[in-house]
Amino acid sequence: MPTWRTTHPSNFQEIMRPTRFFKVVAVICGLSVQVQAANPVPPPPVVPPAVPPAAPSGPTVVTLDERNTIPGLPVMTFFVRYPKGMTSKDKVNGVFANVTHLTQKATLEKWIKRPSSSDLNFQFADKYKLAVVTWTTATMYSISDSFVVDADEERNPDNSMEQCFRTWKIGMDRLCRTYGLPENGYLIYGYSRGAQWAHRIALRSPEKFVAVHIHINSSYAEPSPEAAHCLWLLTTGELEHGNKAARLFFQKGLALNYPILLRIYPGKAHENFPEEEILGVKFFEYALKLKSQQLEADLAKMSSIRSAVPESALPMILDESLFGDFRHPPYVGDMLNGDVYPKAKEELLPESQRVGIPTTEIAKSWGYFHP
Repeated sequence: MPTWRTTHPSNFQEIMRPTRFFKVVAVICGLSVQVQAANPVPPPPVVPPAVPPAAPSGPTVVTLDERNTIPGLPVMTFFVRYPKGMTSKDKVNGVFANVTHLTQKATLEKWIKRPSSSDLNFQFADKYKLAVVTWTTATMYSISDSFVVDADEERNPDNSMEQCFRTWKIGMDRLCRTYGLPENGYLIYGYSRGAQWAHRIALRSPEKFVAVHIHINSSYAEPSPEAAHCLWLLTTGELEHGNKAARLFFQKGLALNYPILLRIYPGKAHENFPEEEILGVKFFEYALKLKSQQLEADLAKMSSIRSAVPESALPMILDESLFGDFRHPPYVGDMLNGDVYPKAKEELLPESQRVGIPTTEIAKSWGYFHP
């Protein structure tokens, strides 16, 4: 039988002595480290730091300067703001002229480049893919004359406003040629001095517009029969200087068979507020509906020359047949208190404050809807 030799007790005791034991362990560990070094474990993959999302780019805005031919009158600067996600190379569905009280180019540029979230009208333009066009507006008249009865005086070729209108028309024509914008079928909104400009331009060139919304303007021009095919919305404050003139323009417009609305907000003065903007959007949405119907009718009549005439150049005049909801409105609203009732209950409203409301959407935005 084999014999096994055991470690001599003296040797075993020598190994197990504390000092000797820890030296042995150290040697073993050192060998282990060497083995690992000889067979390295690949390090974990390096995860690149998260890249923050790019800041959203602002809207595409182009500009154009148009000089007045009369010395002393300011340069008119135009801005075109394209709908969200679109550039000047894209075809827009229309033009939304948004006229302000701003006279300085730098200030207006800052205004037009604001995010859409800050302006309900910008959101509206984005939704329907409309280019927002605006321009610098200078003071051309005194608000002390709240209503200009003598239209001939203001239409005099030497009048500053008349010259600025000619400059505006030249500038708009250049914008259309340069950027392929539609030549007509425009919506136009103006407030304060911008409203004074907006309605004067619409009265001088009504063939370019299908709907006009003017707010808190203190000066009004004489309405013209040629602008009776445009839809009109007047909004103002009860305490606004031009309140009485707004009522007069409204009555004169009705006499000329205008499809026209007037809303006066009690307790409000010369200020903007959400209620008039919401009403304006509903009004413009209705105008776009009529514009679409008119365009379909025009294209059907002119199908033989579609290839020769670009759609944007076709005349855009709303036909009287489209104004049935104005001539026979389903609702009647109170221009001051904001109550709206079905036409059958119009006797509930003061006769002097009645306004025919053409649609349910506009009626609901008027103030207090009583279906």
